Amino acid sequence: MTQIYREDCKNPRGVFENINLEPNEIPICSTEINEHQWTLLTTQRIFTSDNEDFFEGKIIDFKTKRSGNFKGIGNIKYVKGIIELHNSEKIPYFLETGKASMVMIYGLLTAMKIIPTGEEGIEKTERRYKKRGLIE
Repeated sequence: MTQIYREDCKNPRGVFENINLEPNEIPICSTEINEHQWTLLTTQRIFTSDNEDFFEGKIIDFKTKRSGNFKGIGNIKYVKGIIELHNSEKIPYFLETGKASMVMIYGLLTAMKIIPTGEEGIEKTERRYKKRGLIE
């Protein structure tokens, strides 16, 4: 169910074919439960299809994430986590339980740490870069 994408992957196939990635946007990882339940994490956004509902959110807007029973206690094969955005919107995401869960969990954690979140995070990063002389 879990897939990690290589650097040279421009567009993942299958259930993700209808997702249009930006020119510099690269797929990171995905969890595909079936054709109606899946999550794709890219370098800029997350996309989730939960049966008839479709969700999309920018990583820069991520506030918190919850992963639920990602260890799969009780022989659960997958779980649905929740990402809360700064505007209080919630985006579900799927992850395979057990060792494979770490692919999506670490993907999300890394994305959240690398990209400054929200306006406050952007301003803080900008001040830090100016102080270090990296930007004017």
